[in-house]
Amino acid sequence: MAAGFILMVIILIAVIIYLYQAQNWHGPIVNFIIIVAILLTLTSIFVVYSRNPVDFSSPQGFIEFTKAYFQWWGSLVKNTKGIAGYVINQDWGVNTTSAG
Repeated sequence: MAAGFILMVIILIAVIIYLYQAQNWHGPIVNFIIIVAILLTLTSIFVVYSRNPVDFSSPQGFIEFTKAYFQWWGSLVKNTKGIAGYVINQDWGVNTTSAG
């Protein structure tokens, strides 16, 4: 667990350094998109872990978490596709019965 925490801190520091240097490379819109992507990824990892707590001390636990994480993303995409299909198939015309 301590090794995972140290790795996470190192990655976080690297991202902070990158974002600090990125101010010179590209504009604030790209930095905003990067920050939102990182926050969404961390949130999704937290959601999956809270629903499927696994033991990260073994490689098998990491593999189980990875499978659960990608299954969660797959179901998210599938549900989003279903919702978008439902919205597209709705009759969005003007309702003539309420005209006064």
